[in-house]
Amino acid sequence: MPTRKILLHITSGQQVVFYLLALVAMAVCAYGIFRRWKAWRGGKPLPPVTNWPGRIRNVLDQALAQRRVRRRRLAGGMHAGIFYGFLALFIGTTIVGIEHYGALLFGEHWFYKGAFYLLVKAALDCFGLGLLIALCVALWRRLVTKPASLGNSPYDVGFLSLCLAATLSGFLLEGAGIAADPTRLSFAGFSPVGLAVSQGLVGLSVGGYTAVWWVHIVLVLAVIAALPYGRRYHLFVIPVSVALQPERPMGVLEPIVMSEVEETGKIGLTELADLDFWQRLSLDGCMECGRCTDACPATTVGKELNPKQIVLDIRRYIDKPRALTMNGEVISTDFISDEALWACTNCHACVNECPALIRHVDLIDGIRRFRVAEGRLTGSGAGMLRKLGSRENPWGLPASQRLDWAKNLETPIEKATKDDNREVLFWVGCSGAFEPRAQKTVQAIAQLLQAAGVKFTVLGPKERCTGDAARRMGDEFLFQQLAEANIATLNGIEAKRIVTQCPHCLHTLKNEYGQFGGNYEVLHHTQLLSELVESGRLKLDPQAESSVTYHDPCFLARVNGETEAPRKALRSSLQLPMLEPERTKDKTFCCGAGGGRMWMEEPTTQRPGNNRAQELIATGASTVAVGCPFCKVMIADSVAAVGGESPPEVVDVAELMLRALP
Repeated sequence: MPTRKILLHITSGQQVVFYLLALVAMAVCAYGIFRRWKAWRGGKPLPPVTNWPGRIRNVLDQALAQRRVRRRRLAGGMHAGIFYGFLALFIGTTIVGIEHYGALLFGEHWFYKGAFYLLVKAALDCFGLGLLIALCVALWRRLVTKPASLGNSPYDVGFLSLCLAATLSGFLLEGAGIAADPTRLSFAGFSPVGLAVSQGLVGLSVGGYTAVWWVHIVLVLAVIAALPYGRRYHLFVIPVSVALQPERPMGVLEPIVMSEVEETGKIGLTELADLDFWQRLSLDGCMECGRCTDACPATTVGKELNPKQIVLDIRRYIDKPRALTMNGEVISTDFISDEALWACTNCHACVNECPALIRHVDLIDGIRRFRVAEGRLTGSGAGMLRKLGSRENPWGLPASQRLDWAKNLETPIEKATKDDNREVLFWVGCSGAFEPRAQKTVQAIAQLLQAAGVKFTVLGPKERCTGDAARRMGDEFLFQQLAEANIATLNGIEAKRIVTQCPHCLHTLKNEYGQFGGNYEVLHHTQLLSELVESGRLKLDPQAESSVTYHDPCFLARVNGETEAPRKALRSSLQLPMLEPERTKDKTFCCGAGGGRMWMEEPTTQRPGNNRAQELIATGASTVAVGCPFCKVMIADSVAAVGGESPPEVVDVAELMLRALP
């Protein structure tokens, strides 16, 4: 019957030495795993953890299935080969342990035998070979190709080399076992790599086999001891971090509570002690893969912001004792420069790409809160906040002008009341009310809703900015002031269903107003319009636009996961298929307006919109469709700047749909 003897040719004395060495390796590993516990507990405590079934599913999806890791073909395949290779070998070792120690109760060869034995041997050879190839690829990337964004150090090369040596010695030991135990030859074909190695070890002595065994054991124990040190620590941290991550959706910030401010005298991330348990834990999960930096629009255009470096800098300073001071004061978050901090567009590309699920934007916006409270924001950004505080809109225009966009419409727009029998409340937004290009969008939406027979109303002068720009810039209390006023207005008219043309308004109304008692069904205009087309209420005659491409807004596609509604709406309006840009859907590239940067000056050579415009122009489309007023402004300006003599037209999806009205 196919099986093998455990600890073949290993004497009792050698086994004692082995167990002593294994205890040392396990102790070193355990210390490495738990050495960071003190650093994690140095911040705010972890809030109560609920929804364990959902959290376990997330761990299985992200840590075991490695959904985000596998997004990159080469790096993802390499990482999967290493992860699943080690996992398979760990399971194989566990099976051998069960066989060995179970034999004390059930006798020798009670478990690891027959078809099960052959299946395990074949699987271990397969996964071991995959591990070998993946380790070679990993070393190639660090020694030859050296991607700029990938963290790299001699310790990485050393550990990978150690793993490679342990894997090779495993195959050498398998071959030695076949050569030293002739009874295994009849079924050695289930270990093809081991069988091939055994051909060069024919006639191996007992001493030779024992030497190979010890080489393999020492290398494996060295790998175990070194595993939780350096970048490999993410293997232990990420599953726990994923399991304990906040249940807040992407893009939703934690509100500041005034009572906490009065008690602590702090607003935002003033110093590293203000980081909570999960934030500290998640930072230790960073494997320095650089995917966040590769995806960052600010980094791409040469700005100082580097999301990976922010994570590494914070983690490095956390390692310093709490009592360490600079100029007599506890170390604050000032090691991150203003230039890097304010370059962030809050597009969440870094968060979306991070395999460790680190929330870079929460860290950045938390520090922004502190610096705004300290009065350290200057220039046009600070001017926008002043206008927002005094006029309740970033343009600083009077509320009496909020309905000017509707003056030239054939059908009057009705203002919302408690008993207006509306189907939906149209949240126009500040851009729709005051910005000329966005006014064309809201006019198109209103005409489409009227054509579909939808009963809708607007707030008009009673509408205020949702406060999105204030919250992203760091003025949390201004945001809360606006949010509470808007919620009082919306609840006063018993608003249930809201449609808006702005993804930033959509996100704030839908996902963040619930923190203050405002719970509504909120739709993007493309969602409602495609719904009306599908139901037959909105009838369109598809137009023969020469060619159209679509730019996904970050806060619609990536943050709120809506990518299909705009495409459905466009397909209902066009005779020809859409042309997709290189980066699309949740991989979209930011226009540069988010995070309050719509109102901040920047050099023309550092505009993310220019990069995005080049991608859109490269599709060959004559028309660029957008679904966000900020994107419309930024993309249109960038297309005009880089599009040559005949740049593509930039219009909202609703404007194309309006052209298709019979």
